[in-house]
Amino acid sequence: MIWAVYRGFTTGFRFHVVLLVFIAFYILLVFSLLYTIDLRQGWKVLFAKLPILIWPLAINQFSFSEKSLIRVVQIFVGSLTLFCLYGLVVGVYVHFFTGHGDTLPAYQSAYLAGYMNFHAPYLAAYIVFALFLLVHFGKNLFHIGLLAAAMFMLMATLILLSTRQAFIALAICSLVYSVWWAIERKKYWIPLVTVFAFVLLFILAYQFVDYFRYKIELVSNWSRIQGDPRYGIFINTWSVIRENIFWGHGVGDARELLTKSYERYGDQSLISWNFNAHNDLLTLWMYAGLPCALAYICALVYPFVASLKARAPIYAVFATLIFMAGLTENFLDRHKGVMFYAFFNALLFSIFLVNRPKHTQHESSAGA
Repeated sequence: MIWAVYRGFTTGFRFHVVLLVFIAFYILLVFSLLYTIDLRQGWKVLFAKLPILIWPLAINQFSFSEKSLIRVVQIFVGSLTLFCLYGLVVGVYVHFFTGHGDTLPAYQSAYLAGYMNFHAPYLAAYIVFALFLLVHFGKNLFHIGLLAAAMFMLMATLILLSTRQAFIALAICSLVYSVWWAIERKKYWIPLVTVFAFVLLFILAYQFVDYFRYKIELVSNWSRIQGDPRYGIFINTWSVIRENIFWGHGVGDARELLTKSYERYGDQSLISWNFNAHNDLLTLWMYAGLPCALAYICALVYPFVASLKARAPIYAVFATLIFMAGLTENFLDRHKGVMFYAFFNALLFSIFLVNRPKHTQHESSAGA
């Protein structure tokens, strides 16, 4: 990034006006410092989100080709596959050979992700995106044997993580990707993948029917906050947002107000959830008001629509995945989420929407 900034100032700084779509909500967060009391906390949040501003400006100083993307994808998928292999080996060894595995709940997200020292929803988002990269680029990435091994390793890890949100995101992203291929490429066997996505979604709905029924009951009875901590968090967050819907409470003060809202309900289980909203849209709305929330939506809707027009479905899948990840987590509040979004969003935008010739259709192995 330092080299990119240096290059920009020495050879002429390049700025694509569409980048404003991606950095607008960050600029609004900076603006909210004007009415923030706790400036220290405000700067802390802004520094944590700084890659959202830096990566688009840095990557835009270079001209990347799709070959560059393939090299990045090879490193990303290869490293992630090795990381998953490490987690599986350590998890199996500890669980079956040391006698200490019973202290962690098997087949739950804490089981495998705990050994890997990685928050399960973030790792699941990485894996889902890596799976689509393998499908999209196919043999352009690895030999067919390595391709199959990587896909098996990633799927095995995703299953053992057993996060509901990841499976639903996988199904919805499969639907987006499959429909695009069926319409654009006239590959009508691709809808079979769509059918698979629907079947997967049906299986999940059936498997967690009691879970979803319980959620519906919670929605119908707003007083049952203690029944589900995450539901209570959403209700508390909305109560804070309603106090100042348009401007928000400032990037440094919102978390303290949310904590006080938790304390009013007297439920200690809510206070232990790290004082955040576990939803990107609600968090940004709470920080800097309705304009910031709308800017966040535009930052995801624009690449989704533009990438489909530019015949880049992998970018649409990425935007869908970020939206899904932000529904149940503050994905853009943690370093591992911010860096993942900022880097790949800037890279995909640069390759598919800036440097790629218009009306050029990417020929991947999946379409061969």
